[in-house]
Amino acid sequence: MLQTAGYQSGRSAVVHFGLGELSRVDSARVIWPTGAVQTIEIEELNKYYTVVYNPSYTITPKSEKKYFEEIDPGSLGLTFTHKENICYDFKSEILLPHKQSTLGPSLEVGDINGDGLDDLFIGGASGQDAALFIQSDQGKFTQTNISGRKEWENLDAAIFDADNDGDGDLYLVNGGGEEGIAKRDMYYVNKGSNGLAEHPRGIPEINWPNGSCIVHADFDGNGFQDVFVAGGAKPGTYPLADSSYFLLNEGGSFTSPESPWIADLPDAGFITSAVSTDFNQDGKPDLVIAGEWMPVSFYQNTGSSFKNVTASLGIEEEIGWWYSLKAADINQDGIEDIIAGNMGKNHKFRPSRDKPFMIYYDDYDENGSGDIVLANTYADGTCLPVRGKQCMSEQMPFISNEKVRDYGEFANSDLMNLLGKNPEESKVALAATEFSSSLFLSQRLGRFKREELPAMAQVGPVNGVCVFDVNNDGKLDILTAGNKYNTEVETTRADASVGCLLLSGETTVYNSGFFTRGNVKDIELLKTATETFVLVANNNSKMQVFRVLD
Repeated sequence: MLQTAGYQSGRSAVVHFGLGELSRVDSARVIWPTGAVQTIEIEELNKYYTVVYNPSYTITPKSEKKYFEEIDPGSLGLTFTHKENICYDFKSEILLPHKQSTLGPSLEVGDINGDGLDDLFIGGASGQDAALFIQSDQGKFTQTNISGRKEWENLDAAIFDADNDGDGDLYLVNGGGEEGIAKRDMYYVNKGSNGLAEHPRGIPEINWPNGSCIVHADFDGNGFQDVFVAGGAKPGTYPLADSSYFLLNEGGSFTSPESPWIADLPDAGFITSAVSTDFNQDGKPDLVIAGEWMPVSFYQNTGSSFKNVTASLGIEEEIGWWYSLKAADINQDGIEDIIAGNMGKNHKFRPSRDKPFMIYYDDYDENGSGDIVLANTYADGTCLPVRGKQCMSEQMPFISNEKVRDYGEFANSDLMNLLGKNPEESKVALAATEFSSSLFLSQRLGRFKREELPAMAQVGPVNGVCVFDVNNDGKLDILTAGNKYNTEVETTRADASVGCLLLSGETTVYNSGFFTRGNVKDIELLKTATETFVLVANNNSKMQVFRVLD
């Protein structure tokens, strides 16, 4: 008997189990799709055991408590559907690993009107208006319009009192993968009953990069919230990073300082997430950043600059595809730890320090535009491309015209032979060594230790993280979600995640009621006077809302 696994494909019904150094096993359990559990006594090793399902098996009901209940967003007035625009990322960048034009929507919760209630901003795709929802005393939400440039994709937002007048102002970070569209960020000042108005001179004239995320804190200690905006990938030139910038808040207006606040950041890589936390406990907010093809990096606030101190914190730099950061005191030692969402371990590529996953970028065919090459490195040092002959030849025709005549020659060629040069001599050579979503726990003497999150948090990318006390035991719990649908054609999309609840940051709950199987890009916690909700932003789909149960 064969089990089907696709058209004209199958796999043997004989399942082999390796035991490593174990010399004996007492029993094995088979958990059937119905929930029935069958126990098999193992009499001896190296023996076949036949397993047959019996309908009489007792099904043990799941006893796990549900902590969430999905509700209709419309019952709260949160009627928003993200509508992704069509962008042909792979037309100009055939070897791009995944689209850069489908990174939204973002969520931001904050108090816009100063009434002490949570309001909600959700970003739009390019060509779609963003939405701002204001909460009433009854816990319902009403959408208000924001005038703006809807051809820009809102990749992140921050609601904070920038001018210290008691209500929330709004800063939008715009970006995305669309080429040829000049982008800039937008800063809206709250005019009270007159609503939000874009501040015409609130942001200095700078060379606007392709932004990715925003962090606000009083970095210079003058009592006003300053802004760090991270640069994402430059459109059309992945994996080149666009510039980040830092804005000092001088009495409610932003200025671009001449002092070297972020002088150490241009070479950090392209950043996807950033968070502010005082990790060295000196009273000044510091900066933690992460992104694709870069490590989680800790930057200490010196009072006039951010200094990279990652190496001094005892952290081995693990380079990944990091997508989310959250600061929270998980181990309850008074210092915030860092939850870092990565690509996950359930993926076609599984990099390690010994076998890194590589990306090279250069104008290999000398036609005036850069070319992407993804490669796996093997234990003997051999570097092989991960994309096939057809795709690589479409991007770089000389491979088929000059280097290899057929697929057999391509299969027997390493990257040196295909490119005609040492790939390490490329304009850009970056390595990924770790795809595990992780927890960076504070230790004694101001150091940190990285621990992998449990297996259920590794089945897909972690694009969003919420941290709060779900079960009311006085300890912080971790909620994660995320997927990545828009991958290149030769790599299956990363869509196995359905959300993950980790009680006390480590105990996995498998039937929590939090079920997010869509193309999740962000999650946020929102509170009304009587209830708490988790909001889930899905790319090109409706938002999900989960009520937190008592």
